[in-house]
Amino acid sequence: MTRRPKAAGAALVLLGAAVAFAFWAEEASPYRLQQARAILIFSVLALSWDVLARTGQLSLAHAAFYGLGGYTSALAVKLLTVPPLAGIALGAVVSVAVAVGLGLLMLRLHGIYFAIGTLAFTETLRIATNQLPFTGGATGLVTVPLFGGRIVPQYLFILAVLTAAVAASWVIQRSRWRYAFTAMRTNEGVARVMGVDVVRFKIAAFGISAFFAGAAGAYYAHAFLFISPLESYSLAVSVGALVAPIFGGLYSTAGPVLGAVLLRAAEEVLRESIQRGYLILYGLILALAILFMPGGLLGVWHQAAARARGPSPAGRAARADGPAAAPGGVAAPQPPTSAARSGGGSLLVVEGLTKRFGGLVAVSDLSFHVEEGEILGIIGPNGAGKTTVFNLISGLLAPDAGRVVFGGADITRARPEDRARLGIGRTFQLMQPFADMTVLDNVVVGELFGHATIKSVERARQDAVSICRLVGLEPLMHRSVAGLGVADLKRLELARALATHPRLLLADEVLAGLTPAEAQAVQTIRRVRQAGVTVLLIDHVMHSVRALCDRVIVMNFGRKLAEGPFQQVASDPRVLDAYLGSDDE
Repeated sequence: MTRRPKAAGAALVLLGAAVAFAFWAEEASPYRLQQARAILIFSVLALSWDVLARTGQLSLAHAAFYGLGGYTSALAVKLLTVPPLAGIALGAVVSVAVAVGLGLLMLRLHGIYFAIGTLAFTETLRIATNQLPFTGGATGLVTVPLFGGRIVPQYLFILAVLTAAVAASWVIQRSRWRYAFTAMRTNEGVARVMGVDVVRFKIAAFGISAFFAGAAGAYYAHAFLFISPLESYSLAVSVGALVAPIFGGLYSTAGPVLGAVLLRAAEEVLRESIQRGYLILYGLILALAILFMPGGLLGVWHQAAARARGPSPAGRAARADGPAAAPGGVAAPQPPTSAARSGGGSLLVVEGLTKRFGGLVAVSDLSFHVEEGEILGIIGPNGAGKTTVFNLISGLLAPDAGRVVFGGADITRARPEDRARLGIGRTFQLMQPFADMTVLDNVVVGELFGHATIKSVERARQDAVSICRLVGLEPLMHRSVAGLGVADLKRLELARALATHPRLLLADEVLAGLTPAEAQAVQTIRRVRQAGVTVLLIDHVMHSVRALCDRVIVMNFGRKLAEGPFQQVASDPRVLDAYLGSDDE
């Protein structure tokens, strides 16, 4: 039996046990059934928080959506006389609507700034709820019971909500969304250049997270018959939703639920056995667990399982072979399938491009064009502005003046992800792999998002294998990128860019550091050009630039110093003085 059916079978067994528990506890231990409801609420909160955390955002707004869902449902039932089930649905929908609006305002923030912003939003809602007369103020509201107060149907309902949350998480983890979320979390800028629509995915994750948090809060209001600002908008709600995934295992489906169940169960056991001071011991246990299990319980499990299995055959072969062999005798990548491709003409036109960083002019009034099908080199001393030009062309930086025209369309204000789908792929001088992914998964991101064609994950993985084979990474493609050397990281940069199926490849020092395999890397670039890809190349390896490039642009202090065939610019006295040096020196 494969891993996926085993996991599904285990989940069904657990679900059946949870349902059976309700009917047993109804007679044997009603109090335990009440505790189980609270644990399930906590599990929904933890899993919904983790969905947003997978995008790299640290949210402290979970209490806001929890309270918003509760108050929306309670007020709808009280003022509009709708049944509690309809109120719960309305509370979840309103939470989503508010999350989308908040996301449009705040999801461009990162790290601590996003966390502070979401915390401020939660406090704003708490203060407003305290002041508004129809919310009951600080006193709170007495609510209408769900299912007439019958505890078993209430328990089964929140179990169904948790099941839906688990199913949503499971689908995300096995879809293209997982690749987008992981890429965004690891390096948002690179993800955008590879075609991931970061804002859209963040808002979608925020909406899913808020839906289940709002549903949990609305359920709480009608299951426990009371709601108040102090309780619903408490920081403890947000922190609890954050801690449980860390304890159980972040960025997974099972980890947040496991963490929530164990933490809430441990809290109840300590409270019953110690009573006074139990929270001190609970906090100490939690701190030690996080300190010594940074990957959570699932991380410990995976490490133990990996040690028991031993190294895979692929891993043993990779370690025995050392760095990946240079490519040889492999098929060229498929040419870009763009209707705009035509024989000849300028594919890229840069006009008067200027970029300032305060008083520093990094690029000044730069103009050039790239003919379709050619390899154009950009050379110059360090600090000349070459990589800044690439950042302006790929959209990571906005120019202060000038424009960029690609395929006849002005893309000066286009987003990086839109430029990627138009056919601009790039590598980075400072290698920036997605550290939480394998080599193959890094390449799959480009196959999934870097062009207009929508692919299944399975098809994208098959195409990514071909790209890995092309650049010589096939023996390493199932390894983590953490152990790769400089040469293999350079190959990975090239593979990811090629996976976007570019019309124009911006290759930033892909040849540097590849000695003694440099000659094979040159052949790879040539095969890329033969497949119909135009190349704009930055490099300092002069004999490779001479062998590859049809024309060369020399930059110095942000300006174009010379342009033409390599031999012509190499003999230019200005170029010799600024960059190449003379034979007399």
